[in-house]
Amino acid sequence: EEATGVDLVRATLQIAAGETLRGMGLVQESIRVVAPAIQARVAMTAPGGRLASFAEPGGAGVRCDGALYAGYSPPSQYDPLLVKVIARGAAGGHEGAEVPASSWEVVRRRLLRACSELHLGGTLQTNLAYLRAILASGTFARGGEWTTELLDDEEATASALGTPSASSAPSAPSASSA
Repeated sequence: EEATGVDLVRATLQIAAGETLRGMGLVQESIRVVAPAIQARVAMTAPGGRLASFAEPGGAGVRCDGALYAGYSPPSQYDPLLVKVIARGAAGGHEGAEVPASSWEVVRRRLLRACSELHLGGTLQTNLAYLRAILASGTFARGGEWTTELLDDEEATASALGTPSASSAPSAPSASSA
């Protein structure tokens, strides 16, 4: 949604009401990346637990999709997704144009800051530290083609587990630089 400007909820409802993608103007050739965006999906890693305190990150280009609140106890029989943290860069993309590496770096730093500011206090076990480690890893920061092999990256794993790695990851930016 953030990268293309397409409202996916609206599109889903229109399709459910019988609209076609073509009728909504959503053919592949018409969809353009208008801004760089990255999404971090914060999920439970073990059933049970309670969210004692919660604070969303803020700032320009940061959005959280979720319905968390202090006192929330997620039922274990449902999807473990708790909140999506989305960072977006400046608009300006157009057909055939690649998003400059510097724009992706701004978005990566913005999302790293947002994930660092996200507060989930209580007994819920989540993947938030692992997401932060991936965002801070040199492999992710260098950009290029990302695959699931990134999840095996020694640096990200070491950082997520709090152990030293062969190289140091970039530090989180201050609020004024993201």
